Amino acid sequence: MERIGTEDIEWLVALAAREDLAEIEVTAGESGVLVRTTSTPAGAGAPVAVPPPSVAEPAECLIGSLVAVRAPMAGVFYRGPSPDAPPFADVGDDVQIGETVALIEAMKLYNDIPTPCSGRVERVLPADGDHVDADQELLWIRPVGE
Repeated sequence: MERIGTEDIEWLVALAAREDLAEIEVTAGESGVLVRTTSTPAGAGAPVAVPPPSVAEPAECLIGSLVAVRAPMAGVFYRGPSPDAPPFADVGDDVQIGETVALIEAMKLYNDIPTPCSGRVERVLPADGDHVDADQELLWIRPVGE
């Protein structure tokens, strides 16, 4: 019966690093080993952190006295954390600056969409599950004090 030894594992780790593999799995008889690296495979591109949306220049974000919450990336829009959960924020709800009001799924990652200001949700534009484009308006918020 074949067994995977320490030298075999060291060789697999070196192979995975040299070939930019995210993971490699080998079985021999009843033994097996899975090697996962923290490096990103060539061509996959490293994940890019997207900054949370913020209030841009007033001419770009204000619709009358409303502030637009915009999509920081393209993806699938979700109003709540799961299909059977209530939405993060609905029309008429008061929200605080930085509060999550939606999610956008992009490349199998769920990204929180925070509010750029405190206020009341006046309108939610896309439907749950709609594809949205980067910079698309998602919600309108009436800032506190207006």
